[in-house]
Amino acid sequence: MIAVVVGWHIYQLTHDPFALGLVGLAEVIPYFCCALFAGYVVDHHSRRMFGVLASIVLSCNALVLVFVASGGIAGATLMWIYGSIAAGGIARAFIGPSYNALLALTLPREHYARAAGISSSVFQSALVLGPALGGILVGWASLTTAYMVASILSISAAASLFLLRIGGPPRAKSAPVFSSIAEGLRFVFSNQIILGAQVLDMFAVLFGGAVAMLPVFIHDVFHYGQKAWASCARHLR
Repeated sequence: MIAVVVGWHIYQLTHDPFALGLVGLAEVIPYFCCALFAGYVVDHHSRRMFGVLASIVLSCNALVLVFVASGGIAGATLMWIYGSIAAGGIARAFIGPSYNALLALTLPREHYARAAGISSSVFQSALVLGPALGGILVGWASLTTAYMVASILSISAAASLFLLRIGGPPRAKSAPVFSSIAEGLRFVFSNQIILGAQVLDMFAVLFGGAVAMLPVFIHDVFHYGQKAWASCARHLR
């Protein structure tokens, strides 16, 4: 939802395709800087609480964007938006390892394969429905409404995780952080199946960002407004 809404928001403010390109950069740089360390931290501390904190950060970011869209924050509007996106990238770096570890802790080992399939299906459904909902809210309500709904959904996720009661495994033995990261990288590069899957996924992510340019085509090429953006987001996501 945020990806769709913030793209339209920034293009409304700037009408600059380069500013849209910076949205992905503002998120991916903090994400990659934190991703390797996030796995180490999650292994050595509470997985559930890191998931809760990351969801709270996403909710707070959406609230910041609510104030920006409503004019409650004066000056340096773009910097507030990019800063919120960057903070979201940091939070997402911790969400992945936290959620994956929690899934394995909530059910018996023999049920994991089925649960992983269901989890993947739910996640992919959210990747389709989230942008569609964001586009619809922008087209038929407002930017502020869309950001507020995103904030409510994020805080709901945080509450769900907070109420989750599981018995976690013993924490990993303390080891130097860079040694642990190096060991993980050696494992990935020595396993051709895992390496191939991750490279393919990274290729798709890095070269799949053309969707970010949709506001340019909707506004400048086809000369439509927010309702067309809602329809486009619904069909192309």
